[in-house]
Amino acid sequence: MASSGTLDCLAKREFLAPGKASPQKLVEQADSFLRAGMDYDALRFLSSAGATDRLTEMIGRAVEEGDLFLYLQVQKTLGRDPAPQDLLKLSQTAAAKGLMSFAQRAEAMANQDGTQENG
Repeated sequence: MASSGTLDCLAKREFLAPGKASPQKLVEQADSFLRAGMDYDALRFLSSAGATDRLTEMIGRAVEEGDLFLYLQVQKTLGRDPAPQDLLKLSQTAAAKGLMSFAQRAEAMANQDGTQENG
């Protein structure tokens, strides 16, 4: 275990090996990562657990935090395309937090998607 109470890289690899941990244990470890602010590790564990409901919650969290990278990665993991309405909200949140690169990119993606759907 790492000092934060989460797994070190070798333990993560072992934990994620097929058949090594139950979905419940993977979700419990993902919760530990989320508490430690380790969203991308949590994403890997939730994905391995098949916890689509929890991954969907991460989408909302990413939008609320203005985190475009996390939002896009969770959507990709779920096999979904980014939703223009999510991207616009994420853009507004990111701009309010001063994350102008995320805000501009999310807005551009939302407008591009909207243009393609309407055109």
